[in-house]
Amino acid sequence: MASPLTPFAMAALATYAVPGLDIVGVRADRDGADYSFAVAEDAQGRFWVIRTPHSAAAGAGQEAEVVLLRSLAAASASGTLPFEVPRPRGFAPMADGGRAMVYPALPGVPVVMELLEPGPGLAVGIGRALAAMHELARSLVEEVGLPTYTPEEYRTRLRSEVEDAARTGYLTSRLVDRWLGRLDQDELWAFTPVVIHGDMAPDHMLTEHGRVSAILDFSTVQVSDPAEDLAPMLAAASPEAAESILEGYRANRSGLDDPHMPARAEFLAEIAVARWLLYGVRHDDEAIVDDARAMLVDLDKAVAEQEHQAEVARLDSERRAREAAERHAAAERASARADRETAERRAIQDASQTSVINLDSEENSLPPVIPPPTPPAPSVPAVPAASSEDRPDGAPERRSVADGKVGVWPRRRQRVPTWEETEIPAASDDEPPKPPKPPKPPKADKADKPAKPDKQDEPEKPAKPAKEPVIPESPRISFAQIMRGTEPEDGAGSGDKPAKPADAKQRSAPADEAKASGDGEPSDDGKSSARPSGER
Repeated sequence: MASPLTPFAMAALATYAVPGLDIVGVRADRDGADYSFAVAEDAQGRFWVIRTPHSAAAGAGQEAEVVLLRSLAAASASGTLPFEVPRPRGFAPMADGGRAMVYPALPGVPVVMELLEPGPGLAVGIGRALAAMHELARSLVEEVGLPTYTPEEYRTRLRSEVEDAARTGYLTSRLVDRWLGRLDQDELWAFTPVVIHGDMAPDHMLTEHGRVSAILDFSTVQVSDPAEDLAPMLAAASPEAAESILEGYRANRSGLDDPHMPARAEFLAEIAVARWLLYGVRHDDEAIVDDARAMLVDLDKAVAEQEHQAEVARLDSERRAREAAERHAAAERASARADRETAERRAIQDASQTSVINLDSEENSLPPVIPPPTPPAPSVPAVPAASSEDRPDGAPERRSVADGKVGVWPRRRQRVPTWEETEIPAASDDEPPKPPKPPKPPKADKADKPAKPDKQDEPEKPAKPAKEPVIPESPRISFAQIMRGTEPEDGAGSGDKPAKPADAKQRSAPADEAKASGDGEPSDDGKSSARPSGER
């Protein structure tokens, strides 16, 4: 087709399309990719919208839209759709083919997403309006012959668009890898196709008194991904307002089970820039290409910042999870320790408490206690009781230790035996007297002593064996010799001078005297032993 028409040419087409229409004013409204729009005012002050297609394809799409608008108008009149839709009043043929469509202007102004406030109100109303259109029967679109896509066909179409945009050379590797990576995620594209608008730009939605009053331009209606309509709204709104839109949408969708729809909407909002770039390249429009390239640079910076923040958030989440796990483990250890201590205290308390036991019953009867055997008392030799002759006058009788009592009188001095009771051993001629101990040599003068050698140079001397002490033999003294004061015989005594041996007469004199007196007694070997009878 030829270039877009002027507003006055479009006003002339409007007077032909609607007989009796008296136009007093006209102005250009907007110029889209496929259609041109103008707004005319009649003599009664009513406003009319005039739309002309730019191409034959756009003209064919408009014809299908006209058929769909009849069904949508019926749904709007019945309340199924909570907004108004265009109602065509006439058509005018164009010289280059196609038809100009004229319909009364709908109330409201285009929504400004930057000023959209979160919470109940317009944000929730936008979500409710989109949900109502997605609830329409798919047959409305299929009967008209508009496009219908399965999830796999829709994903293939998007992949081809990314590859075409990458071949222009204006996409960064970060964006290409990001988009192709999203398309490779199978779980992301598991959605149920529904009736969608297909070009839900903010200027296609009119609002009035805080509600959605009308939706325009249904030429791109198709059966496809519902995230396609949510993408431009969520991308233009603030995060809080976008959450309100999603809240209103989920509340008015029946049987919605699509947790990945927000992620797809974000991806499709980025793809829209690539689509705008492809449109400028295909129509050889340098202004659109430059605009799209500037948008791609800003998008690449935003994606880089978003990935950085996501990595920081991931690391922080891992740190928090690790700290939470450590706190949980410490709490479990403390709890286990407290339980163990409580159990030990209860065990001690139970053990300390005495329980009443019926000893008469067989079950609780205790075995007899058998005392250990008593060891025998140590044997103590009995001390014979002292006779009356051996204890002092008036002293009580001394008991033995075995009787459990101890004597009470003082111990007597040991009685010295009389000479008659003393046995005098016979002198032995075979034992020679011990020689006297030689005197010790005089000590050498200190001055004459040689110098002691150095202990380090002097060799070690072997240790001398210890000398056994010499115990002198006790002299054999008789009681009679003690009384006479004579020295011991046969050299048995000690001293420096050995005893002089007696002659034979002196040795035989006591024996003769004993024989004469008749006091000798025969000994065991047939000899008589004489006992002196001297005085005491």
